[in-house]
Amino acid sequence: MPDLAPMARFGGLVASDLRDVTADLGALDSAGFWAVAADFEGRTVCARFGDVRRTPPAAPGTRPAGPAPDARRWRGPDPKAWTSSMDRDAYEKGVREIRDRIATGEVYQVNLCRVLTAPLGSGRAGRHGGSYDDRWHGVPSGRIADRIGADAGGDAGGEPNGTAGQDTADGPVDGTSAQNTADGTADRTADGTAGSAAYDIDALGAVLARGNPAPFAGTIRLPGHGVEIATASPELFLRRAGGTVESGPIKGTARTAAEFLPKDVAENVMIVDLVRNDLGRVCTPGTVTVPALCAVESHPGLVHLVSTVRGELRPGAGWPELFAAAFPPGSVTGAPKSSALRIIGELEAAPRGAYCGAIGWVDADRRTAELAVGIRTFWIDRTGSDGPVLCFGSGAGITWGSDPAGEWAETELKAARLLAVASEVTGPDGVERTRAERGRPRALASIFGPVTVCRIAYRAPGR
Repeated sequence: MPDLAPMARFGGLVASDLRDVTADLGALDSAGFWAVAADFEGRTVCARFGDVRRTPPAAPGTRPAGPAPDARRWRGPDPKAWTSSMDRDAYEKGVREIRDRIATGEVYQVNLCRVLTAPLGSGRAGRHGGSYDDRWHGVPSGRIADRIGADAGGDAGGEPNGTAGQDTADGPVDGTSAQNTADGTADRTADGTAGSAAYDIDALGAVLARGNPAPFAGTIRLPGHGVEIATASPELFLRRAGGTVESGPIKGTARTAAEFLPKDVAENVMIVDLVRNDLGRVCTPGTVTVPALCAVESHPGLVHLVSTVRGELRPGAGWPELFAAAFPPGSVTGAPKSSALRIIGELEAAPRGAYCGAIGWVDADRRTAELAVGIRTFWIDRTGSDGPVLCFGSGAGITWGSDPAGEWAETELKAARLLAVASEVTGPDGVERTRAERGRPRALASIFGPVTVCRIAYRAPGR
């Protein structure tokens, strides 16, 4: 087990001094500041922290006032070590099967996902077996492995808090000493492999903040409880302010707004109706509204259609009732939700884990909270005998109008940029580069620009 102190980070909030860990969602209605991680299969970890600090953004050219993650400590996996729980043929077969189920009236929409894994170390294949090229044989020449480390122009974005990649006077927040070697890389063990600090999820969170900034970015590190998650999620699952609860489902993904089709809007509206129904189960009748429908939001490398659903919780409804009504999130399951979950269990080849779950914080004292949908999310799995594995999920919403090749391409569009960011290492000069590009320093923006994924004409449908 790595010697890394428990912590959580959400925007400018940094939580440390772990006091309590429970699976009881009712604890979120008690007192204190909680970090929450719920995986898609229903395992929930709620961690209460005693020390919560807000780190203000640093002025240009200055050091941050509080503890900050150090992106330089992250050593990502080999870009070509990524393997998928479903190859292209299996995924497209799944899309066709869902369309057949839609034709019979069993379901209207299903979110079909695959989990990608890569070992955090050299010489091993991902959790799903075979090399990236072996598992993904036959993928068009624009496959994700080819894009990781490829030249692409564009602005990579910045750290929202202005803190990534900088040491503080007190050292890193993880409670470990900064043991970098003379060449600036992370500490290494006697056999030359990267030490545990090189696989610190908080350092990956800093890398994501620089390479793929997101409105609901966050990190939870609880190694002793099997939770090491860093998310660059663009999607709000649940926000609470007193008795008001709000959700921001995303359905509809494209490279540009001009590529959205009527099918994307229909898909979004369908899921909005599902979320309205979910919140209606725990909200006072007549209070559930849709303040925004199909708004276009831009994120690194793509755009989304985003809606807002809001309601007022009925008296006596707390976090257990809210999760029972709304989890898993409707945007990553389908409609009707019960039918979609059954089909997901039949067709998907691996558990989703942290992907498509929920990650965020709850301040029980102030009765405020913000939980993200666990998309664009990485987690470290240390349960295997071969060492730690980095995991990531990608998926697409399947409707009657779905094209199998287009849906596969959408999963690549969503994954390409983030796999590139997570596969980076940082050299002694502080210049980020992927493993494939080590030894050839290039500016960050030249590595993580817009990614063209497939050489096929397609529009990117909903999730």
